[in-house]
Amino acid sequence: MILLPFTERKSYDLAAICRERHFPDIDFVMGKVSDTQLSSLLKETCSFSYENDLDDTMGNVETGVSLYGSFYNVDGVPNGAYSYDNNVHGLRKITQGDYRGLLQLGLTMPNVNLYQVPLCIHIVGDKNHFTEKLGYRGYRIQQMEAGILLQRILLVSCALGMGGHPLLGFDANQCDQLYRLDSKGKTSLIQIPVGPYRPRAWLKGSLHS
Repeated sequence: MILLPFTERKSYDLAAICRERHFPDIDFVMGKVSDTQLSSLLKETCSFSYENDLDDTMGNVETGVSLYGSFYNVDGVPNGAYSYDNNVHGLRKITQGDYRGLLQLGLTMPNVNLYQVPLCIHIVGDKNHFTEKLGYRGYRIQQMEAGILLQRILLVSCALGMGGHPLLGFDANQCDQLYRLDSKGKTSLIQIPVGPYRPRAWLKGSLHS
């Protein structure tokens, strides 16, 4: 277990962050990520609750999705694959090593150079999330919760000066083996490379008068 440093809640202008949000692809550049940046990203992403009708806890129920990640070049965190434990705000090491090449080979459309990405985050959920109780609605609830988590990752990464690029075209089975998810009945739902990027040379206009 690697306990991450506690950081103050980050305050940002939602409208400004939405305008600045960018999905880098070939624009990613390898840079050192501090443990405080990683700490803020994970904590801010998972600090949310919402009211639902799944039980009687009025929004205090834990979501059915969680964060795993393959990290490289992060201060204080050895290269490797980890799961994030929100209850103790720490990383549980699954396996140590550089897995950028493995993840790059798993892309069905290699439009992102993962060798230039320090953080490759995966949203993970149960394979049979509430399906026995709710049927297809259980799957839709899981996708909604994954979408909430994804949008928070993208907004917080932008607030930290980084970019994220959601990817559905990846080898989920390969990632499940990396994180040893098969024995837990879980699977990788979406892959999000996150890291520094170079500004793209483009002309921007405004829709506002």
